[in-house]
Amino acid sequence: MQNLFKINYKILIQFIVIGSFLLGAVYRCDQLQTGADRPIARVENSFLYSSELSKAIEGYSTPQDSSIKAQAYISNWARKKLLYELSQINTTVTKKQQLETLIDQYRIDLYAQTYKENIISNRLDTLVDTEQMQDFYEQNPVIFRLKEPICQYRYIKVPIENVELNQLRRSIRRFDSLDQVNLDSLSFQFSSFQLNDTLWQPQDNLRKQLALDDANNFTRFLKKSQFFEIQDSLEVYLLFVKDLLEPGATAPYPYVATTIKNIILNQRKLAFLRQFDNEIIQDAIKTKKVEFYQ
Repeated sequence: MQNLFKINYKILIQFIVIGSFLLGAVYRCDQLQTGADRPIARVENSFLYSSELSKAIEGYSTPQDSSIKAQAYISNWARKKLLYELSQINTTVTKKQQLETLIDQYRIDLYAQTYKENIISNRLDTLVDTEQMQDFYEQNPVIFRLKEPICQYRYIKVPIENVELNQLRRSIRRFDSLDQVNLDSLSFQFSSFQLNDTLWQPQDNLRKQLALDDANNFTRFLKKSQFFEIQDSLEVYLLFVKDLLEPGATAPYPYVATTIKNIILNQRKLAFLRQFDNEIIQDAIKTKKVEFYQ
């Protein structure tokens, strides 16, 4: 009990000293001298220097912001150091050994992973041509079964008093080249719009754009090659659903093209790493850097 009291008393004194120091050690950016790297705070044998504090409060334009940031940084630095010192006193030898083993392993893994990522960025072929992607798509249709409905659509949202509503209705439904030019020229009148109907998008995107919270009411608008008009007290939605695919159908190639590319690159990366790991061992054995004993 006596030793424990001494330890707590010592830590308490440290808190008091550091707490007092913090009250007088809050510097503004313009008060930190970059040419003289002097200590700002101390916990046991660890020191916080002005250069580290300067980097921590870079980007804070006002003296008040810098002062607040400096105070927080110093306090946090001191707290972490004190916790570390306490842990060294109150952690058993066995637990320390376990922790040091984990730290050593993490250091090895971190350096190895960083090195591998550097090798991959310099040596891995990241070019995936369309033919490769198309072949993968055709050979793996099960992977690309839809889990949610998707659709192609176009819509415009305009104030209900718009004087060209009839013309807009005709253009959004027919949507030939002249209609597209006409809608583009009138787009400044639209509250919002989506005219690129070649894109496949999740059905939920359309629901959000139409601001329809009732899912049951929303589904009645989702029919292939159908035009719908939805009104509220202020605005009108003119919607044309060009195409619709239900869950379970195979996703169109354009909808999953990015996913396909990522899958191919990931498979290529895994194969490269397997070969790379094997080559490291084989080269080390040849040069006698590694030996295995039976």
